[in-house]
Amino acid sequence: MILSKQAIIAHIKNSAIGIEPFTEQNLKQASYTLTLGRVIRIAAEKKLRPDIAGRSYKDITMDEQGHVLEPGAFVPGSSREKITLPENICAMLSNRGTCARMGIDVTQSSFFIEPESDNVMVFEIKNNNVIPVTVFPEMQIAKCIFMHVVNK
Repeated sequence: MILSKQAIIAHIKNSAIGIEPFTEQNLKQASYTLTLGRVIRIAAEKKLRPDIAGRSYKDITMDEQGHVLEPGAFVPGSSREKITLPENICAMLSNRGTCARMGIDVTQSSFFIEPESDNVMVFEIKNNNVIPVTVFPEMQIAKCIFMHVVNK
């Protein structure tokens, strides 16, 4: 069952769900809008086989000018918000329609958030557009949809 705005608020008030920092305007009828943090990872060098451990990437901190993603570019990034979940709530990440219409996809594969998670959310940001697109720190980039885990 997807949690409504009222249910999300109730779970935040009783400390079952944590969203830090929390911005009330980002709470929608059945989701919470996450924003992009300042640090993204870019390829440190071109390799035929990427290093799974991440050593072929370097972290860069975006300023207010953001970072231009060329067509086809891929950069890992993370949410500004840290999400904390109890054992009976999971969540899903979803693209925001605004970003999707610009050609930006943020969930190449990782969209499920396990119960008892206590982390910032990782975005797999890809520019599917045919023109460059700029991403900015604190831009609204993804939706977080909370659900109860049913034990039968």
